[in-house]
Amino acid sequence: MVSLSLCMIVKDEEASLKGCLEAARPFVDEIIFVDTGSKDSTKDIAKQFDARIFDFEWVDDFSKARNFSLSKAKSDWILVLDADEIVLPEDFKSIKRLISEGEADAYSLRQLNYTNNSSEFGFIQLKERKPEYKDFQGLVSSNAIRLFRNTKKIYFTNPVHESVYSSLKAKKMKVAVTDMNIHHYQELKGNVYEKQLRYLKIYEGNLATAPNQAKAHRDLGILYSNFKNEPEKAIFHFRESLKHNPKNMKTYAGLGFTLLNSGKIIEAREVFVKALEINNLVPEIYVGLATTNIRENDFVSAISNFKKALKLGYAKKAEVDDIIKGLEAEMSRTSFKSKISFGQSE
Repeated sequence: MVSLSLCMIVKDEEASLKGCLEAARPFVDEIIFVDTGSKDSTKDIAKQFDARIFDFEWVDDFSKARNFSLSKAKSDWILVLDADEIVLPEDFKSIKRLISEGEADAYSLRQLNYTNNSSEFGFIQLKERKPEYKDFQGLVSSNAIRLFRNTKKIYFTNPVHESVYSSLKAKKMKVAVTDMNIHHYQELKGNVYEKQLRYLKIYEGNLATAPNQAKAHRDLGILYSNFKNEPEKAIFHFRESLKHNPKNMKTYAGLGFTLLNSGKIIEAREVFVKALEINNLVPEIYVGLATTNIRENDFVSAISNFKKALKLGYAKKAEVDDIIKGLEAEMSRTSFKSKISFGQSE
């Protein structure tokens, strides 16, 4: 029978770890648990689930810690999870089926990042309630390669936001995309700001060696814009990212909104227009352009672009509907005043 190792790196995760391990234990053959310096009861919890525990001295590089965990795995396949992530039984059953068939070398799973921040790029409003949604109002979905064969050919790169993608690409190994979910509850930990500043420090020290320069610069742009309030640095890194990948919509959105918030209206409009020339199916881009239209007093275009965003499923429908009503009311008042003025002049 094909075997599966769960590989984790952790530090001070007593609040969320038990849920992750309770869900995983019935479906994995071993748990590889690499601790990078916990001071709480994290290790004691891991022992309750018969994890094989290893210590790793933190060196400001997530990839090195991840690869150390991979080196300890003995199973045929590896699944990588964080302590604040849970895979439900139905998806674990699909994982077991996939590795028994073995049609690919690695599989991409959907990481559902739960959040109440509707301003996040790609935010999806949750219209129904399920236990795994907890009290969150929405989520942001992304693909992550977390399931792969146990071979030295597959390893992590990048000190932050580490991934096995580069190693798979270099060896021309087959990657398949699945609809299986990883439920991610990062915001329940309450230390998002500190975590992002930690990422920033690591990025700044390792940017030149990052294998994915487009992503590294985009991540830095987001960090400088959202967490450090340094728009000029954010703009620089967003533009650098686009040099490496001129088609990424998340980068265009980050650059456009940072320019907009910095009062660089014309530049912001140019960025949003350029983005729509590449991909006209991203609602956040239309919202950005509509916001630029408002700053330029072009209410007709703003309304049109907001409506296009809603048609594409933009999550903040109620908020946008209110903005549209306000713009229409302002246009009516302006039109009424114009007619009166015109009549008086005659």
